[in-house]
Formats: sequence, C-alpha cells, structure tokens
Amino acid sequence: MENCTGSMGQNENIMIRFHQRHAIRGRGSPIRRRHGSWLQSIVKETFAMSSSTEAREQALEVAERLSPMGPVVVKRMFSGAGLSIDGVNFAFFIGGTLYFRVDDQSRAEYEAMGLEPFRYERPGRIVTVGSYYEAPDEVFDDDDALRDRARTAWQAALTAARKRPGGGPRASRRRKTA
Repeated sequence: MENCTGSMGQNENIMIRFHQRHAIRGRGSPIRRRHGSWLQSIVKETFAMSSSTEAREQALEVAERLSPMGPVVVKRMFSGAGLSIDGVNFAFFIGGTLYFRVDDQSRAEYEAMGLEPFRYERPGRIVTVGSYYEAPDEVFDDDDALRDRARTAWQAALTAARKRPGGGPRASRRRKTA
C-alpha cells in the first residue's frame, strides 16, 4: 500500500491516500457505515469542490468583464457561483454553463435562439427553472453583448424582487446570535 503508482487509476489513489491519512480499515469504518461506499463519497466531494472552484473562477472572470456596470459580487450558489449587483442575483455559473435571469419578454428572445432553461435532477423527476436561461455564445466573445445581456438580466431580477412580498432583495440568511 505504500507505493501508489503503477496501473492504479486516480480513484484508487484517492482511496489509498484517504485510507493512509485517516487510518480507516475494513467494513467497520464510520464513513462506510454512514455513506455505504466511502470511496464514492470522497470522489463526489472532490468533484464538487473542483466544479465549484471552476464555476467561481468563471464567475470572477465574467464579473471582471462586467465591472463597468458597478461592483459585481460573486457568491457560492449550490455547486456553482452566483453573480449579483446591489444584492440582486442576476446570473450564475453551474456545470460550466452561464445562466441569466429572464422575464417574460427576454424569455421569448432566449427561446427564439434555441437556448434552454436551467434544469436539475431530483429523485424521480427533473425540475425546470424557467426564470434562468443559458447565455448565448456571443457573450463569451463580445464584452458589449455580455453587458447588454447582464443589464437585461439584472432588470428582470429587480422586477421579480419588487413583485415579491417585501418588495426588494431578499434579506441575508444570517443566524441571530444570543
């Protein structure tokens, strides 16, 4: 077990390094009891961290290109990264794809271009989030197109926020301290 080279794949190397670091042996390990296959949970964690990091890097690059619009904040969002201005989330990266907030008018434009809404899988079904659509390819090559789409998305997000009870951006979800 000391030599981790040879014909072993990356997953086996991860397993051995984890095993050596945490001295987990046999079927009685706490991770195996809790998660079934502890190797699968390690690989999933590693993948989630790398995809989240990748999404953050992509979002930071877009935020920099959007700097003429004002300070764009990048925050972790699910396994991706969200972009917001003045506390209003108008776009996010997840799975290597940029999604913009849409309203009824801009949704028709996105659909006419053949772009898809954001979808994710739940046990037994696929959930479609019709308020966010894939960004058109033009935004990755043209800063003006990116800013135009981002402005439209931000306006759609502001309009949606005003329609919510409370009439503005959602309050932060910080826990109260006693």
